[in-house]
Amino acid sequence: MSSPALAAPSGRTLVRLRYAAPKIFATVLALLLAAIWIGPLALMVITSIKPNKEFLNGPFALPIAPTLEPYVKVWQGLHFGVLMQNSLLYAVLGSALAVGLALVPAFALSLAWMLAWPYQRPWYDAAVVCLLVLYPASRLDWVILGQLAVGTAGFMPGMPSFPPRHSWLAQALDMQANLVMPLVRLGALLAVVALCVTGAWHARDRGPAGGHLARV
Repeated sequence: MSSPALAAPSGRTLVRLRYAAPKIFATVLALLLAAIWIGPLALMVITSIKPNKEFLNGPFALPIAPTLEPYVKVWQGLHFGVLMQNSLLYAVLGSALAVGLALVPAFALSLAWMLAWPYQRPWYDAAVVCLLVLYPASRLDWVILGQLAVGTAGFMPGMPSFPPRHSWLAQALDMQANLVMPLVRLGALLAVVALCVTGAWHARDRGPAGGHLARV
């Protein structure tokens, strides 16, 4: 007769096997798929470094005297270096052109999203600031920096996340989030619309004209 003390370990073993069986199956399946994908690639590399005399040893035989001569012949015969230079040149120029053409719509969409989307956080402004550094200085910088400064006030390091509900700090943060920040965002949106309509992106130079001395 089997005692309960001997039956308990076997029951635990079955439970462990029941939970481990899917993991074992997944691991075996992953290894099999990896062998299916990596096997042909490894076979191709092994075959490419075999000398001509070792081809008759079989496709799965490891090379006895590996050589890189086939790669050298292909590199020199097809002028592979020139082809890679052309590909690199086209890739760099094409990427630079694509990024340059996408800067304007990307900046416009990011700015519109930052100003008009109802749910915002100060760190979302990084999507605009990262693109803004690529443009010349203008009045738009002050609009974005002003909104960023006001929005960051409630999320400064050291600010308690959950201050007492009826404390002055909680009331100040609530007013900043629900009253001040929406008004600032509305003002920033109106300022950007005004800049777009008037085209006054840059402040006029009120100093003396270049090449002439100011009158005293």
